[in-house]
Amino acid sequence: MRNLARFLLRLVATVGLLGLTWAVIEGLAGLPVRLDPRRVALPFAGGFVLGAALCLSVSRMMAVYVFGHELTHWMAAKCFFRATPKCEIGAEGGSVAVERPNIWITLAPYFVPVYTLILIGLYGVMSFFWRDHPAWVRTVAVGLGGLTYALHVAPTLYALSRAQTDLAAYGYVLSIALILFCNIAIVFVALLAATGEWRTGVVGVGAGVRREVEVAGQAGRWVWATVRLWIERARP
Repeated sequence: MRNLARFLLRLVATVGLLGLTWAVIEGLAGLPVRLDPRRVALPFAGGFVLGAALCLSVSRMMAVYVFGHELTHWMAAKCFFRATPKCEIGAEGGSVAVERPNIWITLAPYFVPVYTLILIGLYGVMSFFWRDHPAWVRTVAVGLGGLTYALHVAPTLYALSRAQTDLAAYGYVLSIALILFCNIAIVFVALLAATGEWRTGVVGVGAGVRREVEVAGQAGRWVWATVRLWIERARP
């Protein structure tokens, strides 16, 4: 009975996450693109392509990913006030022992672009002390943002294509649904911050959620009506 309840809970959570993911995608598609191609779009795209090329051609980049992966486990554990008595990181793999881990700690490396967040933090500190920095500094930072984000995306896709114990802990389907949602949500929030279109984005996501709730309600009523019909036909 407990296994059935756990299965149903994971099923509901997976469907809900997929629905939210689609709503965020709708909100993302509805955002007006107001990014300067020369200072934002092109530097980011160039940095991303360079980062992806490095991941594919330089074998030592996997060690960089492993370090970031385990660092994210550690940081997530500290965010939830969990002890980390043991930490091992090597070129071929690593592990962080976490007391009472949860799904967020376990899957954090697959949706948290840790190097990009570190870069944003460093740029924020630099901007605070050097407010009148030249425009090219921001352009370089955007390019490095694309590069570091590629160091998250490319190795993560590679890792997900192989058997991962992190995903097995809570079921592959639920884990993939959560990873997909969080990655898209992070991109969505980043674009909202870059464009300032917070109202448009929130309204778009809200409209998508309402449509999906209506569809889910119609599907639920149809299922209930079908079940009742079967029960009535089964009666002697």
